[in-house]
Amino acid sequence: MRPGSDTPRILVAEDDPGIARFLELVVTRGGFAVDSAKDGADALRLLSEQEYDVMLLDLTLPRVNGWEVVAALRGFKRRPAVIVITANTRYVHELDPELVTSIVRKPFDLNMLMSLVTETATAMARNRGAHVPAQNNHGTDEIDVS
Repeated sequence: MRPGSDTPRILVAEDDPGIARFLELVVTRGGFAVDSAKDGADALRLLSEQEYDVMLLDLTLPRVNGWEVVAALRGFKRRPAVIVITANTRYVHELDPELVTSIVRKPFDLNMLMSLVTETATAMARNRGAHVPAQNNHGTDEIDVS
């Protein structure tokens, strides 16, 4: 399925190039449109230019960290559902549950993450009346991120 204007949009905010590429491939294979930001400043710029249904957010981003991105979302009229993906879960309980939908610890299970993204994007897209792609389960397919 080719992403169109009604296809749910996902923003991947991740500074590790390998993880970012992996997330982009997984989300694209799921039938979603995807953009990426390599740091928090890029994420905030993209969020101001485009509406997203879901943001996959690493907390340890350079320039503007993930905590600051979450705080900045309070000022956005239309906010995406935020799924935090992090290796350090020490202080995640302090994240605002009104802004952060889910927290996923690295390393993560691919099928669980894709199900979470699909469910969250589907709910957000339906709220705005957009077309939602059929769920594309790839089972244990491996994705080469090299």
